[in-house]
Amino acid sequence: MQGASTAEGKRPLALTRVSAQNEQQESARETGCMIPFVTEANATALEASHNSTLVLLSYCIALLAAYTALAVSERVRCAHRKIGYGFWLALGAAILGIGVWSMHFIGMLAYQVGFPVDYAVPLTLASVLPAVVGSVYALHLIAQGHARHWQYIAAGSLLGLGIGIMHYSGMAAMQIQAELRYRPDWFAASLIVAIGMGIAAVYAHRLEVKLAAWRRLNLRYVLVAALIALAVSGMHYTAMAAVELYPLIEPLDTVDQTPSTWLAYGVSVGAMLVALASLLMTFVDRQLQHNQHLLDMSRQHLAEVVSAIGDGLILFDAQGRIIMCNPAAGRMLGRTEDTMVGKSMADIHLTAEGQPLAEKVRLSLQSTGYWEGEVHAKQKSGKLFPARLVVSAVTRGEREDRRYVAMLTDLSQQHTAQRKIRRLAYYDSLTRLPNRRLLQERLAVLLPKAASQRRLGALILFDIDNFKALNDTLGLKKGDELLAAVADRLRHLGLPEESLARLAGNEFAILAKHLPRTKNEALLQINQRVSSLRAALAAPYDLSGYEHRATFSVGVALADEADYDADTVLHQATLALSQAQNAGGDDWRYFRAEMESAVAERVRLEADLRTAIRASQLQLYYQPQVDSQGKIIGAEALARWNHPERGLISPAQFIPLAEETGLIVPLGLWVMEAACEQLSAWQDDRYFGALSVSVNVSVRQFQQPDFVDQVTAIVRRSGAPAEKLTLELTESLLMADVDDVIAKMHRLKQLGIDFSLDDFGTGYSSLSYLKRLPFDTLKIDVTFVRDVLVDANSAVIVKTILALAQSLQLKAVAEGVETEEQRAFLAPMGCQTYQGYLFGRPSPVEEFAEQALSMR
Repeated sequence: MQGASTAEGKRPLALTRVSAQNEQQESARETGCMIPFVTEANATALEASHNSTLVLLSYCIALLAAYTALAVSERVRCAHRKIGYGFWLALGAAILGIGVWSMHFIGMLAYQVGFPVDYAVPLTLASVLPAVVGSVYALHLIAQGHARHWQYIAAGSLLGLGIGIMHYSGMAAMQIQAELRYRPDWFAASLIVAIGMGIAAVYAHRLEVKLAAWRRLNLRYVLVAALIALAVSGMHYTAMAAVELYPLIEPLDTVDQTPSTWLAYGVSVGAMLVALASLLMTFVDRQLQHNQHLLDMSRQHLAEVVSAIGDGLILFDAQGRIIMCNPAAGRMLGRTEDTMVGKSMADIHLTAEGQPLAEKVRLSLQSTGYWEGEVHAKQKSGKLFPARLVVSAVTRGEREDRRYVAMLTDLSQQHTAQRKIRRLAYYDSLTRLPNRRLLQERLAVLLPKAASQRRLGALILFDIDNFKALNDTLGLKKGDELLAAVADRLRHLGLPEESLARLAGNEFAILAKHLPRTKNEALLQINQRVSSLRAALAAPYDLSGYEHRATFSVGVALADEADYDADTVLHQATLALSQAQNAGGDDWRYFRAEMESAVAERVRLEADLRTAIRASQLQLYYQPQVDSQGKIIGAEALARWNHPERGLISPAQFIPLAEETGLIVPLGLWVMEAACEQLSAWQDDRYFGALSVSVNVSVRQFQQPDFVDQVTAIVRRSGAPAEKLTLELTESLLMADVDDVIAKMHRLKQLGIDFSLDDFGTGYSSLSYLKRLPFDTLKIDVTFVRDVLVDANSAVIVKTILALAQSLQLKAVAEGVETEEQRAFLAPMGCQTYQGYLFGRPSPVEEFAEQALSMR
């Protein structure tokens, strides 16, 4: 091909070219080298110049080609197969080689001398091969990412040598009417530049400079491409500086460079098109691989998610053939995924319900595309477990091959937890018997069923008599042992557990089923059952080595009306039990209608008592206490209730009610306050100021945490002389916290208050406690005083109590003296104080005052 038109010369152009080439070859042979070097300075060398536009264009082509090659190298790195790897590596090397060659060729066209220039086509085209070969290893190393230093140096050196060989091969293809020689120093510098910049380029890639994308270009690749372009252009123009041309003909004044310029532009456009096409190819391939990577990641992520699901997942087609399943499904069913995939759902026997359930699911899927329910899932071993099965159709556009997903959730732990919760909610933890709630539910089922069968049912309630005393004396552990032993004994009677229950505390229940149809026959059978029950429960109990005998109170309610409900029957049985307890225990009662009336009366009386305490309807009566001379020295304050409608109500009726309901606390405070106010009113009187007043204090009242503070406040507020106030305590108080009792008594003793031990001889009567407790008086119980003349034992007890009082230096009061004979019997034994009807009945303060004045 020809870069410029020929001009007229002194000899033909063809002969000149041949002559020039022959001379150059002869000169190279004379120097022993293929490269003709300048041996000595020669002033006839031509001056050459470069077209700056083409120079810039050549660098841009080199930069574009280098960047394209590096982008292709990224595809080399991402290739997963050897064929793809080799294709992208060869394409990248070819693009880089062609780009380097294009830069060189455009640079040659930019070289302007005073002669027309032509090129040998075969050698010109062949010169691209060294650049391609030199690029292969460099791109291979860049695609690998990291390598050793010697590998980077080798790759950069091969790249630089390939560029150098390509350049000097292209220079050898020049056909010009001048002798071409190279200056050795610039020749060596050109190779050093090529190799140095090549090494710098591969090392720049090693820096892994990953910065934000700039116009979607990787800045690291831009840097490496710029260094490769510098290696090419730097080597080219350094090598061109080494060229010296010696004319063989007279240079022309002007040479038309237009064809060469257009040829340069044409080569540039071709190289750019190749580079851009390659970039487009790499971009498309990158997007395809990115999409494939996303798809693979989606599939992998989906597989990981499915594998991580704790519930069993089974995907199957319309024929029931399993397409896939997750590990959880295999674990639940005792199988492996491999043994399940490909099999029919019917082959793995997913549920114990079998074909009926499968048909039900199929119909539901056809109509709604969904089915959900609890099943008995079946493992390969045949073991069943509760599970929730959810089957739903998978929508896949308009495809006809429908698929379905089955989700299997193991409910074993949930059912176990539900059973535990039900156990806690419906069973007593100590005795493991049903509790009140479950009893009521079962009773609600039993009564309608018995009524529909025209049979009778009954509820038997019983509790342990004096159970609190057992807890107080032997401890709660012994009480728990007794409760558990009673429950075991009930089971050993052959009674089904669904008919037994522990309601609360020491109260148990038995549901009596299948009673005779007539009431009399039913009552007869209940009587037999209760007798057998009491006999079985009366046997001794071994409580960790302690033998304990217990008695039981029993209450029975017969459901003999069709409209009876569970609450009614339970209420009636409770009333019957209360009647048995009130009778002294160790007995049983059958519910009668009058019991309900008595309870209603008691409820009304309790409400009236609350009103009486709040409205001050109570009145304080005083019973005289006299000395041996019959002179009144004090009195016991006793509460009386004069009901506005019922009149005077006996203390034997409302005092026990106050004890049971807790009203004894406000009642006792009212009595104490009224007595202190009376003492305050008497204290300035010459006669009544010497009288003392005794006030009864209940166990519950004394055990109040602020009892001492309350008494102190009442005494101070009323202004009563504390030394004239005596508090009467019962022996049952000594069974409580004795240290607390002693502490409270000592605090009140500091105020001057005296203490009397009431009903002495009927309760605990521990002499060791008598020595520790600061009592001032012992009151002999009325039962001993009343029988002192007719019962030798009572006489001995009274005599002993009086002797004990004298030895402990305590006063003794004989309570309940009704006859002169009783007083005459007590006097010789040292009794100094008496109280009873012989000396006066309890009376209002006005009557008491008149009596006292008459007896002084």
